[in-house]
Amino acid sequence: FIPLVLVILLAFMAASSERINTILQKRLYYDDIVFTKRSKFQDIVMTRSDNDFRLYLDGSLQFSSVDEYRYHEMLAVHALMLNKSGDPGVLILGGGDGLAVREVLKMPRALVTLVELDPSMLDLAKRNSSLRMLNGDSLNDHRVKVVEGDAYRYLLENRSQFGVIIADFPDPHDETISKLYTVEFYALIRRSLRKGGTFVTQSTSPFFAREAFWCIHATMKKVFDAVIPYHIYVPSFGDWGFNIAFHGPVDMNESGDAMPDLRHYTNETFLQSLHFPADSSIVPTKVNTFNRAVLYRYYLKGWKNYADN
Repeated sequence: FIPLVLVILLAFMAASSERINTILQKRLYYDDIVFTKRSKFQDIVMTRSDNDFRLYLDGSLQFSSVDEYRYHEMLAVHALMLNKSGDPGVLILGGGDGLAVREVLKMPRALVTLVELDPSMLDLAKRNSSLRMLNGDSLNDHRVKVVEGDAYRYLLENRSQFGVIIADFPDPHDETISKLYTVEFYALIRRSLRKGGTFVTQSTSPFFAREAFWCIHATMKKVFDAVIPYHIYVPSFGDWGFNIAFHGPVDMNESGDAMPDLRHYTNETFLQSLHFPADSSIVPTKVNTFNRAVLYRYYLKGWKNYADN
């Protein structure tokens, strides 16, 4: 009798928890929720309002379909065009929504390896009709190899090299994620990058989290021959930054063959993105390492200051 009561009580609590979670989500998101799932790693929520389709992970906006092309073109295209290694292999770490993969596949010779931690995110990108339409069904393309697993472990075990490596990780909002932005992690990236190759990572906002952005830049400079910061305006995000690194000499005025079907990126647009106004220009920071994880503190400090103001 007692076990039966416990089972009923636990079932009631679980159902109540689901109802409470649904109510909280409806209050958190302005638009209609069209998908929600708690995976092993994160809360995944998709919303829709007219033509605006959005993805949230743990409550943080990952993209809006209205302007995500600005972010993903600026993340991927210049790294592809400046790849001097001759290797068409592209490694994408994170980016399980398939949107960065979509941009890479515009290069006809590209061969993509995507490493994504969350199988639920991969399943969504492969099966959800709205997301498949947005990502061009990229994860079902025969040129794409999908690896489910941790990026750090993958790099530790990897013995292949790539012409381009793209990191599309979440912002470093805690100590665990900030380890994907450390000297040690970037050393593994460099080991997997061919001579003449390029590495690019999203680097949060140089305006809202200024010290965090320049901490990522300073950390990468400890590992790579040259590191170039740049930023763009994405309406749904605001001012957003990236850092691109090179395994060998580079001329930023050079570019490879033009890529088709670009809506935002041009070489002129990229050169403009290299300019930082005074309120987001470089500031001195410490370097982020495994044993001295300073990045997430910079990040939380920056966004807290913005929220308080």
